Amino acid sequence: MSGRYSHVTFEEYVEQRWDMADSRARQLILAANVTDELKSVKNLTVLPSRESHAKELLHLESDNDRAAVSSSTRGREGPNL
Repeated sequence: MSGRYSHVTFEEYVEQRWDMADSRARQLILAANVTDELKSVKNLTVLPSRESHAKELLHLESDNDRAAVSSSTRGREGPNL
């Protein structure tokens, strides 16, 4: 492979570039995806600011369910859940 990138696999890339296991990188990607999906939910003003909170929302089936849980927990640990 020529050019700027010399990584053959995603696993190699995250290990060499970010010094983390690919499983951890995939966890962070999933959490970011949940947060991005919640941005489109109307009347949701506070998004999860921690990966651990977004990860728990993955178990819910719909964005509306995720928004309801996220909204109901607002204020329990401060303004930035």
